[in-house]
Amino acid sequence: MAFCNLKNLVHLKLDRNHLHMLPVNIGKLTSLRFLSASHNQLKVLPFSLSKLKLESVDVSENPFLDQDEWNIVSKLTVPSLKECAGIAARKHRCSYSKECIPSSLCVFLDTAKQCLCGNYCFKSCVHHIVTINIHQLAHTVVSVCPTQSHIPAEGFLCSRKCLQKLQTSKRPHWR
Repeated sequence: MAFCNLKNLVHLKLDRNHLHMLPVNIGKLTSLRFLSASHNQLKVLPFSLSKLKLESVDVSENPFLDQDEWNIVSKLTVPSLKECAGIAARKHRCSYSKECIPSSLCVFLDTAKQCLCGNYCFKSCVHHIVTINIHQLAHTVVSVCPTQSHIPAEGFLCSRKCLQKLQTSKRPHWR
């Protein structure tokens, strides 16, 4: 979604829009302080939300995945040449626009996902679902129920090394 490029966005209200997902790169909104995405169809939150310093978050009335559905969703594959070039372009922060490269490549580069280590990945990544403590995201939290503190979060890992690091970490939310 284009609003992830709005670096100065402070308030984001997405209530009652039948959204099934939030953009994986929502963590780029470093100025965001207030997020409301209640009454949607969200099953997971993007892991990149954990990078933000929110004052308030409302994700109530969403059908989040049950805990038995949290796992590794896809396996790592060998990246294509296009992906390798895209990773290099994102890593070196190469500027691009529809004026200098085909719009399909702009769209492709915009779909880059960021691994926990900071590297970028595209289709060749480990897609996983873990939990985040919703109360560590913001000072004020409105969630599914007052006693629920762990919400499923979708993340992407760029390598086997990152997967092993996450699996062996002492983070209690890894399954």
